Amino acid sequence: MAKYIVRRIVLSILTFFCITIIVFFISYLAPGSSLDYILANSNMSPEEIELRASQLGLNQPVYKQYLTWLKEFFKGNLGISLREYRSVTEMIGERFGNTLLLTFSSLLIAYFIAIPIGIHSSRKPYSIGDFFSATAALVSMALPGFFIGMFMIWIFSAKLGWLPMGGMYSSSAEHSIIDLLKHMAMPVTCLALQQLGNVMRQMRSSMLEVLSEDYVRTARATGLSEIKTVYIHALRNAMGTIVTLFGTSLPFLVGGAVVTEQVFSWPGIGSLMVTSITTRDYPVIIGITVVVATTVLLGNLLVDITYGILDPKVKYD
Repeated sequence: MAKYIVRRIVLSILTFFCITIIVFFISYLAPGSSLDYILANSNMSPEEIELRASQLGLNQPVYKQYLTWLKEFFKGNLGISLREYRSVTEMIGERFGNTLLLTFSSLLIAYFIAIPIGIHSSRKPYSIGDFFSATAALVSMALPGFFIGMFMIWIFSAKLGWLPMGGMYSSSAEHSIIDLLKHMAMPVTCLALQQLGNVMRQMRSSMLEVLSEDYVRTARATGLSEIKTVYIHALRNAMGTIVTLFGTSLPFLVGGAVVTEQVFSWPGIGSLMVTSITTRDYPVIIGITVVVATTVLLGNLLVDITYGILDPKVKYD
């Protein structure tokens, strides 16, 4: 296990540097300059433009810009925003918690609802309940996030007036937990619905496969109760698929649901990414990509280790 972890860490580091190089050079090759947005609304002279480019290091070759960025990265500095002239690390840090709060809450609700439904459907396949759960899963996966979000705003905000349309807190109220929960209700539900169907189908498929194994039939033949057979013996082996699914959800967990954050004006990393792309704020774009990539690489390593805990048959040679 120790050798495997070391090998994976080395591979993750190499992958990380490859990601940073690709993102950095793609940003450099993108049409337009990082100064275009700044200069669009200013009356700077050519000398001032040249001075600003020199201060930002934009007049250097791209490989020198990358080496300079890499040097600062090892110091914990992700650069300076070209739009706000603030530390990228500070800007991401301000929104990182907001995104985690929103996405983690939605994933928790989705898994909490979908796993029991998937288990129930696998125990009674092709029944009426299984048919309705499969239909609901397909509908939740097919509906786009912006449609769900706009529909919820129209019903619960415009028509009924129960919930605020967007934001994280009301401008006219104190930053209380109740106010926060009201603002979280629709975006969390919207994100949970998008995850619900996939988790439900994967749980059902995995449990159907495990319940047909010989050791499950043997456990039932020996008189072991159905609850212990399903929820102790079968569920543990079926959870490997869910662990993999959660690992693939990590980019969503950290990067946030860009569309949903835009629809509900949620101040998270996703909305920051959209604003940065619109204004060609490449240091922020690269910084967010680095944060997401690092989390995904660490998450994949944790998923592999969790496999060994859930399934003793998995060996890391």
